[in-house]
Amino acid sequence: MRRFLFLAIAAGMYLLSCTAGNTVRDTPGDEGWLDESTFRAIGIGYPDPYDTTRDAKRKSALRAAREIALAAIELALTKNMNTDNALRMRTFIQTNAAVVKHMDHEDGHIEIMLEIYQTGLRSIVISGNAGALP
Repeated sequence: MRRFLFLAIAAGMYLLSCTAGNTVRDTPGDEGWLDESTFRAIGIGYPDPYDTTRDAKRKSALRAAREIALAAIELALTKNMNTDNALRMRTFIQTNAAVVKHMDHEDGHIEIMLEIYQTGLRSIVISGNAGALP
């Protein structure tokens, strides 16, 4: 329950922060399909208020940002798949997502941009056949 509440708050803050200051976004269309093989998502994480050290706060914010970006990728790529294919895709995403941009903000929140790349990924997602993944 605590994790869900934390993610809901972080998602709300993400929506509010879309219009604020410096971000990892270069242009408003930085998320979604970049080409037939690359999908990108942005996650913003805030530190756990119960962490006491600066390092622990940074790690919790980074973990939250990564989880939010991974969840966005998983939701976008698995929404039209059956359970078996969605689980294969989820495993593929978890192991192959790469951070391409990272920004620490003064208030302690962290913003990251994740990309997932696989030749023909869009075709695999459209067909719903994650069995074609390596």
